[in-house]
Amino acid sequence: MTHKITLFAKDAGDADSIAAAFSGLDGVTLNRRDCSLTVANGTAHSLAASGEILLFRTDHSDPNEIGAVRELVSATDNPSKIIAVSDPDMPLSRVRQLMDAGVAEVLPMPVDAATLQRSLDALKPTPIAPVVGASKRGRVITVAQSRGGVGSTTLAVNLADALQGKKRLVRKGDSKRVAVVDLDLQFGGIASFLDVEANDSMMRMATDNIVPDATFLSQALVESHGGLFVLTAPTDFVPLEALSREQIDALIDHLTLNFDFVVIDLPRTLVHWVQAVLNRSDQLLLVTDSTVPAIRQSKRLITAYQEENPTLPIEIVINHEAKPLIKGRHHAQAAKLLERELSYWLPSDPKPAREALDRGVPLAAISGRSRLTKAIGKMAQDIQSNPDAASVPTPPNGDIATFTSRQTKEESSHV
Repeated sequence: MTHKITLFAKDAGDADSIAAAFSGLDGVTLNRRDCSLTVANGTAHSLAASGEILLFRTDHSDPNEIGAVRELVSATDNPSKIIAVSDPDMPLSRVRQLMDAGVAEVLPMPVDAATLQRSLDALKPTPIAPVVGASKRGRVITVAQSRGGVGSTTLAVNLADALQGKKRLVRKGDSKRVAVVDLDLQFGGIASFLDVEANDSMMRMATDNIVPDATFLSQALVESHGGLFVLTAPTDFVPLEALSREQIDALIDHLTLNFDFVVIDLPRTLVHWVQAVLNRSDQLLLVTDSTVPAIRQSKRLITAYQEENPTLPIEIVINHEAKPLIKGRHHAQAAKLLERELSYWLPSDPKPAREALDRGVPLAAISGRSRLTKAIGKMAQDIQSNPDAASVPTPPNGDIATFTSRQTKEESSHV
């Protein structure tokens, strides 16, 4: 894809520095205008209307700059293609003004080729044409957590990667389109896990009360290097209550029209729109460990999740623990309390997990033979081969009071 970019900078030295950074990029056509954006506002209008990306060097002393940006955005209806390059010590208040006016990103001087490339990649529209030949909507796999730090994001990211079917799970050429959605609005980390640029699409959706449609998603979704389409959590804190059920309904509806699988990472907090997610979920994976507090919290969450949707298939995922050859008494007590089997076990595999996180890639890209990669791959295979599978509850006579502390050395030795 060729990017057509016009650079506005009245200082020749700044223009030379920015142009030098662009010289290291492929597929870029750069047009220099040696003037400020304010002076060239009329020209900028016509360029933005033609689809060019506008990049301008800010002038903090220009009182008309913010107004010029607003006018440009209003006239072209193309705010996602304006990038500002600022002084490195520009006040945060000024950065906020530029963002509010419609600038997509503010980059500090001096800029480098890698930073510019990431910015251009973030501006690239994500094609979300309906899945060719699809006879039904894509499936929604929701991932929830019993406690913070239990590994739900690790599972969401790597399950989404495995569901693409590129790694021995399905026939070559039969890969799936997969989207992963970070609904942990305040602490979501999927952008870091996949080394993609977080954006403020969810922030705009919440604060501007936008009901998402296909156009919104084309601008909001970011494609990772591994082919996943990511809707990131906002870069700034957003009140969890800022979203509505109507917005969540529309978001999931459009995603399932365009992807084979939609993996959603839920926040731990129960807010009103979570039920909208659950009502559209084909399966919920509740990630926990087998400690007493985590299992008890899992029981509470299952009760809450099934208030509006008692038939929701909920699978229990025990993290940081390999599946034992002989389950301990505490495992049996946990299954009895939760009224369902402990379906999946994810072994502790810290070295490849840490390396994958540090490099911003899925586990399979680090070690396809690791125990954790294989366990998540098996889970993805089960989901793909059993589209209508639901967990089978054990007899409903579990009681939180009967799920007590470990009593034997064997039962307390798990990770």
